[in-house]
Amino acid sequence: MPPKFINKRQVAQLFGVSKSTIERWLQDGKLPKPKRRFGWARWHYEELAALLKSKTKS
Repeated sequence: MPPKFINKRQVAQLFGVSKSTIERWLQDGKLPKPKRRFGWARWHYEELAALLKSKTKS
């Protein structure tokens, strides 16, 4: 079972890109904004997995 929330390093691994690419995609609005807790950015795994799946279909 995948984790519920993932960090920037894990997002980069999921998409097969670098952490700087994740930062650029955030600035460009290509990724949803992360949830922040105690200063740490976290994304919902399921939301990003769905985004990845939709991008691979197009």
